[in-house]
Amino acid sequence: MTTHFAFRKLLRTLGLACLVGASARAAITVTSEEMAQKDDWVQRNLLTVTNTPPFSFIYNGLPSSNLLSSWTRAQMDTILDGNRTQHALTWTKTAFPLEVQCVVVEYNDYPVVEWTLYLKNVGTANTPLIKDIKGLQTVFSRTTGSEFVLNGNKGDYCTADSYEPFQVNLTPNLVRTFAPPGSGKSCDGANGCRIGICRSRAGTIIAVGWPGQWSCSFTRDNTTKVRVTSGQELTSLYLRPGEKVRAPLMVLLFWKGSDVVRSQNLWRRWYLAHTMPRVNGTLPKPQLQIQIGGDNTNHVASFMEAGIVPDICWRDAGGAYTWYPNQKGPYTGADSCSTPGLGMLILPATRSGSNRSAIGSINTALSSCFGANRSGWVRRPTRGWESTIRNGCCNPFRGSDS
Repeated sequence: MTTHFAFRKLLRTLGLACLVGASARAAITVTSEEMAQKDDWVQRNLLTVTNTPPFSFIYNGLPSSNLLSSWTRAQMDTILDGNRTQHALTWTKTAFPLEVQCVVVEYNDYPVVEWTLYLKNVGTANTPLIKDIKGLQTVFSRTTGSEFVLNGNKGDYCTADSYEPFQVNLTPNLVRTFAPPGSGKSCDGANGCRIGICRSRAGTIIAVGWPGQWSCSFTRDNTTKVRVTSGQELTSLYLRPGEKVRAPLMVLLFWKGSDVVRSQNLWRRWYLAHTMPRVNGTLPKPQLQIQIGGDNTNHVASFMEAGIVPDICWRDAGGAYTWYPNQKGPYTGADSCSTPGLGMLILPATRSGSNRSAIGSINTALSSCFGANRSGWVRRPTRGWESTIRNGCCNPFRGSDS
């Protein structure tokens, strides 16, 4: 890993730290029109029995939109707390071994809805082939006038324009597809990692989780509609009796007006209120991190000598085996700490003290992964941490909180 790459990781973390620690210069207020927009979408797309739900898959060659309309649908509503209501929607049919469930969480303080699709084999034999599982498939419409505009950020590919914002006018019959370049990493490559779609005086932010390589496509018709499909990029499987799979978590935030920056800050407020992990009920203070490869401590020393003392040091497993899916299985080398996916090391000391002692602390931490004393270090598998980054992007929304 080059120093340039490590420094880019530091800058990216500083952006996330600003998200955690920024104080508001002006209040971001949810409007009644935004809540009404969310309520209307949820009612039409998720809670109306006769309407097609906003997900899709192909079962034994048949699209789910054709299947589920004739299946028995059950709904169970649960109040999770003062701001969240869960709707568990389940579809079944006699003689079909498949149970389809969509677990929806609707927010009462923000114009946000999220859901996860589950497929389970409730029969006694393997299911037929199930493929093209998409957690989101829906259509957005606009009035005549301004065209749909797609707002996004590029992913990270270690260049000066990583995370650069972009806009695409969705002109009639245009198709745009976004996905990482085969790596499985959520924000890898120039093809985008944060997506929002704007209509005249309104918009929707779309987020897809990262239990597998995500994809998102926008298909514009020749009138006033755009079809949005998102989920895991490639799925083709069957389920054994009792097996259950899930699609990526999907999140939609609805906003009104023409201020895209305000919409991003509205998302950040929701993210801080409901998604950021807490320690003893309190949001973490801003953290400064760096990332290194394997046992390389030279780049760490460079940061220290420049007066940059991090709170967290991420260590890539590196080598032929990594914690990313590959045909060789999980990494089990001598530096794996016997925990596939281990990637986060938290410095035990504060920033006070000499740079040299801090370098020694990091060296100790690195050597601990090679069998030395591990006391004083917090070790977490990266997968456990990533599960909290529910939008599947390392730095989803940059900019000031205004």
